[in-house]
Amino acid sequence: MSSHEGDAARVQIAGARSDLDAWGVMKITVLFFASLREALGSEREEVPAQVATVSALRSWLAERGGVWADALGPGRAVRAALDQAMAQGDALLHEGAEVAFFPPVTGG
Repeated sequence: MSSHEGDAARVQIAGARSDLDAWGVMKITVLFFASLREALGSEREEVPAQVATVSALRSWLAERGGVWADALGPGRAVRAALDQAMAQGDALLHEGAEVAFFPPVTGG
């Protein structure tokens, strides 16, 4: 377990994608840090096949409404990493991907 895993809310996501195995299942780990972790907690989800990018995942999560929309909706300052590297919204998700969402970090 890496050191960041103990501080993050973890969501295991299984979604259908036609370009994957015979079962059409893609597993993604989604991590939330800092205030996002506090607001959202963790759970297991199924993601529709059209959730293929980081921005599509963020939008799909925000469409749940409530605290999800408050934390991840348009206009909210949220950064993303894919496989522990900063990622733009158009980054493609893949089997076994780790996506992390976190608020911008400020110096002090």
